[in-house]
Amino acid sequence: MVEVLRTPDECFDGLPDYDFAPHHTEVTADDGTVLRFHHIDEGPRDAHEIVLCMHGEPSWAYLYRKMIPVFVAAGRRVIAPDLPGPIKLLGGLLVLAGTALVTRGASGR
Repeated sequence: MVEVLRTPDECFDGLPDYDFAPHHTEVTADDGTVLRFHHIDEGPRDAHEIVLCMHGEPSWAYLYRKMIPVFVAAGRRVIAPDLPGPIKLLGGLLVLAGTALVTRGASGR
């Protein structure tokens, strides 16, 4: 099994302007290692527009703490996943990066 390091949840208590409920998705790797990924999911679940906020490294979803309430107030759903930090993969270093985008619902609005 791979050793997984995780920041304790209590380290995120009381962060300024970060009153979002935590959401987690667990994925089990082929070797049985359980990986837990955090994400923010705010706004109406039936929104016609979803804003997907993808951060780069070395950052996390906290980057979007001021934007999320603005998007939600406009009636959009906001999803901001926390990508895993740099991890060793087959002896190399994998770093994930991203950007923010808006996807349109089936109505095309």
